[in-house]
Amino acid sequence: MSDALSTDDEKTAEIEGVLRDVVRPLLERDGGGIELVSVRGSAVVVRLVAVCAGCPGSGYTTESVLLPALRTVLREVSLTVERAPN
Repeated sequence: MSDALSTDDEKTAEIEGVLRDVVRPLLERDGGGIELVSVRGSAVVVRLVAVCAGCPGSGYTTESVLLPALRTVLREVSLTVERAPN
């Protein structure tokens, strides 16, 4: 296994942990959810699901909850947020 692959796998595991432990519980309280779609370097793609997919407050959630949480494991992050179809 290459070091790059190992590093990407470790980074993905860390991001999954942050989503599981920090972000997902907050979203689930309001009937929403989040899925990790991909991680490539500092580029992270997530998908908002359930009520979060159509919530007008999702931009606020992204800026105030999701990005700060991701920055605990990634110094720089380029985030793409997809919305699951309703």
